[in-house]
Amino acid sequence: MSESNVNETEREPIRRAFNIRWIAAGAIVLWGLISVGELLIARYIIAPNDGLTEAMERAGEIQKRRDLAGAEDEQAMEILDTENDEVRSILLGSMGVIASLVLLLAFIPFAVGAAVSRFSGRVRDGALACTAGMLIMAVTSGATIGKLVAIVVLGLGIGALGGLLGRRFY
Repeated sequence: MSESNVNETEREPIRRAFNIRWIAAGAIVLWGLISVGELLIARYIIAPNDGLTEAMERAGEIQKRRDLAGAEDEQAMEILDTENDEVRSILLGSMGVIASLVLLLAFIPFAVGAAVSRFSGRVRDGALACTAGMLIMAVTSGATIGKLVAIVVLGLGIGALGGLLGRRFY
């Protein structure tokens, strides 16, 4: 009888700590949804509004001047920071932009985390999928280290919350 118990335990599949397939699929889906979301925001929220379009053009010019100025010229950097704050306040003053950012940065990672956790059965898979997707987004958009850390932490936190919901319905 002891041999039969050993054979049964040998046949059981090894349970892995992570489900790489679901994490990779979730990361790719998250990256795709956020990329498409950015394009839709640019086309349907920013483009029809002349004030927002002008603010986006100013933001691009400010970034070009920042790249040319270099970090040594403190006075030029202060002026660029002031202009950048003005542009940011214009963009964040629009309710459409705010709602779109909430959708992109909160709802989509939450939904992807819930879906991945639902199908993999683990909360950590949903959180890791969102973290990996946000990391891909940050790297492809050329984010700085501070933004990179914030985006990854945001993806991890919201992905874990979605994962808790998805695991609940597993």
